[in-house]
Amino acid sequence: MVEPLKDTRSPLRETSRLDQFVCGVDGSPESLRAARQAAILAGSRGSLYLVCVTMPDLAGSVLSALPGAAASAERAARERGQEAAHRVREAVAAAGSFVVKTRVGPPAAMLGAEARQADADAIAIGSHGNGRAAGILLGSVATRLVHAAPCSVLVGRGPVGRPADAAFPRSVAVGLDASPWSLAALAGAELLAERLEVPLRPLHVGDGTKLVESLPDDFDGDVEVIHQHVSPGDGLCSRVTAADLLVVGSRGATGLRALGSVSEAVAHRSPASVLIVRPPRPDPPAV
Repeated sequence: MVEPLKDTRSPLRETSRLDQFVCGVDGSPESLRAARQAAILAGSRGSLYLVCVTMPDLAGSVLSALPGAAASAERAARERGQEAAHRVREAVAAAGSFVVKTRVGPPAAMLGAEARQADADAIAIGSHGNGRAAGILLGSVATRLVHAAPCSVLVGRGPVGRPADAAFPRSVAVGLDASPWSLAALAGAELLAERLEVPLRPLHVGDGTKLVESLPDDFDGDVEVIHQHVSPGDGLCSRVTAADLLVVGSRGATGLRALGSVSEAVAHRSPASVLIVRPPRPDPPAV
């Protein structure tokens, strides 16, 4: 049983600045949408690391044993990456600053490595709408990052056109519960709502009794309590639209334990873009 956390100085109440995003781009409208949304969340002073990750196509992989075929397949993959890089430059032209890179290899691993190297606050990835079951079975990039990313993760959703992105987000909703992990989500949601000057909407699925005890002393917002007899993930998803941003905390569960997590559920079911906030990693002890 997790005891309520009242110490507002706890690192779980803190969050990274959420102004450095590594964005996975493959040239698809969904990935460009995620990059635009990351640029909006990062703000004018933020920075983007746009990583155009491609893999050799199936034919190139099958023929890689032939002399020179592997190099040819990688060259073709890099050319596709350059095409994606050109499109993403146009998509985030208004961002504070950005760097475009091309990489060839497994997308989730490449993005995780780039995030560690850049000490990024979050990784942004577009959702292709495969759904939770497909993500679990096929090991989609978004699913892998939700479980294994070294930082927070933005799963971009919603209409892919520029007009819709320009209005993003209409509000920042945040899922709260009686666990300490939601404090990091609350801190991230508060930061973004203030930065973007949009309403903050705290949400809680349950009767709210334990929630009051776990909230920090300086919190003075109104929490919408969802009394529906549904799972926390479904309850949160029912209160947001494609114009909103839904923020949830991550307990860091991996493998089979993660299949029942709220963050994993909303990442696949939410109509809104989802930001899964992980608390800042503690500094290593001095040697």
